Amino acid sequence: MRKVLGWFLVLLFVAGICGAAMAQLREKRAELEKVKNYIKVLDQKIVNARNAKQINKIAQLKDMKRKELARAEALQLEITRLEKTGPGPSPKAKGRAVGPRKGGFQLSAGYGGGAGIIGAGYSIPIAAINLEIGAGYGIGNKYSVMTAGVAGVFPLGNFCVGLEGGMANYSEKVENIPGISGEIDKGSKAGGGVFVGTKLGMISARIGYNSALGATAAAVYKF
Repeated sequence: MRKVLGWFLVLLFVAGICGAAMAQLREKRAELEKVKNYIKVLDQKIVNARNAKQINKIAQLKDMKRKELARAEALQLEITRLEKTGPGPSPKAKGRAVGPRKGGFQLSAGYGGGAGIIGAGYSIPIAAINLEIGAGYGIGNKYSVMTAGVAGVFPLGNFCVGLEGGMANYSEKVENIPGISGEIDKGSKAGGGVFVGTKLGMISARIGYNSALGATAAAVYKF
């Protein structure tokens, strides 16, 4: 029970990181909108000051505007950093072309089958999805597990949803795997699963469920 609770807390931690990143992005966008609106107010004040021939006030307002423009530029850079490139356009990318998706090698580290798993694979963009092929090796409590499979990942802007299928080979009979009731016999077990994820810089954080591995979590780095 303590083992299940521990990994449940790990999954909550990963989900919390994803939620915090999205909350920060929303906050930065809202702040940028406020700055843009304030710049418009300053523009109108500058016009009014010119009409009234208030030279000192014009200089003061222009200085304030320069500071707000610098602030807006810094916020835009931060938003661009938080908004990860994806096939789906972000709100500020509407109306301009989005670069094609590219395939590439990827490395992963995470949890599944009650074990810590590291893996490698390759991603291939096909139509509206990314086809991912990979394999991994994990070490649990007095046993190991090897994995191999394929997944179809549906990009949704900064998020993704994936469906996967494959095999898991356990070196020993295991039990108390989070998400799987009963025991899993030694040997190979076919399974399928689903996961959701979000991009955090160059890393994609994912959580999900697989019938051969139980509860899963992974951080995926694509080259």
